[in-house]
Amino acid sequence: MNCSILKVKQAVDTRWNSVLIMIERLLEIKDPLIIALTNLPSAPEPIEASEWVIISDIVPILKPLELLTVELSGEQYLTISSVIPLIRGLQFHLRNIQPATDIGLWLQSKLLDVISRRFSILESNKIIAKSTFLDPRFKKTAFGLEENARNVQAWITDEVASMIATKTENATQLNLTQAGNDRAPLQKQGNLSLWAHFDSKLAEVAIKSKTKPSIMATLCVRHYLELPHIERSADPLLFWEEHKHMMPELYELHKKYLCVPASSVPSERIFSKSGQITNDSRSRLLPDNLDMILFLNSVL
Repeated sequence: MNCSILKVKQAVDTRWNSVLIMIERLLEIKDPLIIALTNLPSAPEPIEASEWVIISDIVPILKPLELLTVELSGEQYLTISSVIPLIRGLQFHLRNIQPATDIGLWLQSKLLDVISRRFSILESNKIIAKSTFLDPRFKKTAFGLEENARNVQAWITDEVASMIATKTENATQLNLTQAGNDRAPLQKQGNLSLWAHFDSKLAEVAIKSKTKPSIMATLCVRHYLELPHIERSADPLLFWEEHKHMMPELYELHKKYLCVPASSVPSERIFSKSGQITNDSRSRLLPDNLDMILFLNSVL
């Protein structure tokens, strides 16, 4: 039949996408598989024509989930800020699919319902929402609801205002301390406080200036939003390195929120590698040698 020699794939209970990989391989070897199941005497029951239609129908529904899983399992690039836009993109894609079978329609409806129930709170999660807002590729555009975008802007503004207020207070205290040290010799001479009037006025100015951090924070966030979005393929960390002197508070916040979230994927990959390396023909590997081989496989 001039076909490539391919084997069937086995689904694994601990990896949901292995089911998709399995049925994709079934579609790849459909014709030779049908012939083999028909001619071999001890072969299992062949897959019926209606079942082939169902298999073909559910692959386009499951494929976006695999792409999302791969995208969010990366270790060498930011992923937490991509969660919200990817989930929104997944919902949009699933809604536009037109299944041809009842099972396909049921699967589409079930997935949309589960995604909505499980991930509807993402935009209200402060860590994920702030990370998306601080990613110059997304900002407020990635949010599905305008209200959620306004909320996260307010959260960021409040945090920036708090940082500015802390810096201002520390600077004021430092100035007062230095001024007090400079005037100490004069006060010792006559035990007089000739600077009392000035100190009281300075304290009043400091109290009045406490309202200014919020204004400065609002202007800082507004300036960030007015900057054009960077390309989706660009590095947001590089953007913040280039703008750290222009927006120092937001620069500090990006280091706090833009990160790679904790995941079990790397450890599961190590376990998979271990199973592949320690097989029946290599079962006498010493533990130290196995650790060395696993390490080399994980970094090379």
